[in-house]
Amino acid sequence: MKARAITLIPERYSISSSIEETLKYAGIECTKLNSKNALSKWELDLNGQMFRVTRGIRNQWARHINNKIYDWFVNEVNIILPDVVIIYNHEMITPDILGWLKEKKIKIIFILGDSPFFSNTSQTNFLILKYADLILSPDTYWKIQLEKTGLKNIHHFLFPLPEKRYYPINKSDNDNCFDAIYAGTSNNNSWGYKKALFLNYFTDSNFFLYGNTSWDLWLPLFPKLNSCFIPSPYVPSAKLNELYNNSKIVPIDGNAGLINGLHIRIAEAISSGVMPLMEWTADMDYVFEGIDNLPVVRNYREIPEILNWYLNNNGERISILKKMMAVYIDKYNYMTSSELICSIL
Repeated sequence: MKARAITLIPERYSISSSIEETLKYAGIECTKLNSKNALSKWELDLNGQMFRVTRGIRNQWARHINNKIYDWFVNEVNIILPDVVIIYNHEMITPDILGWLKEKKIKIIFILGDSPFFSNTSQTNFLILKYADLILSPDTYWKIQLEKTGLKNIHHFLFPLPEKRYYPINKSDNDNCFDAIYAGTSNNNSWGYKKALFLNYFTDSNFFLYGNTSWDLWLPLFPKLNSCFIPSPYVPSAKLNELYNNSKIVPIDGNAGLINGLHIRIAEAISSGVMPLMEWTADMDYVFEGIDNLPVVRNYREIPEILNWYLNNNGERISILKKMMAVYIDKYNYMTSSELICSIL
């Protein structure tokens, strides 16, 4: 009989398709669930506003939400009978649910997308990790932090390129209409200013920024960046892949909370066949070990010079991109990721 897995990973994240393909490679039957399906629309809407009320009301509401998700998830598990449950961050899964899974001898894997110490999306981001049979971290520094607390079986790991969602479109280099493209939201704190500062150094090229109203706070401070701004709602994977394929370079700023790790957008850009110009983090030296002229930014003021070099040296840019893809695939592929998952089954 095939092993069975339940995954709780937001579909909008490309890692969802990477995990699905990994499980398929391993011969594991995959059922994708969404904890939000346990709740009605009004409950989801109200849940997003609970930070406005007193702690007592907030705690009472949390018990209501947690009980509904518990009942829904237990019912799903009893129908599917999985061998393993794979959870991205927390996905509203509570310690009570995880304790029940342990009683049922069902394996639990956590894939970290945010630091459990940095993210404030749940009070139990760190607590729930004690139930894990395997923790996969995209950041070597998070791994060190978690190991200090006594947690075990933590692996630094990046998942295979999301090639089902991001892939090269057959176009010649002359068809690329942008020098660089960035699509994403901003933040209403220092990380938002930092991101705007980073992208502002690309504005002397044929650069475009696709984003929503979250950028309104910072664009007045950067008139040149404002002139590159194209108002846009959420950009789905298919559209983002098309935008990347119409660009020569994708700027990748440091992600809030990542210390040494790589932003998932790096894998998406490489998978699309477009070179990422990356704010340097320590893990890049290992992930892309042996590549000369790695396209990294160690000082924002160097961005215009680095950008122009890659734009004026198409052959070098394409050669480095191919090397980055080959090195990444050698380390992180369906075989290595499936072996890691199957090691606990």
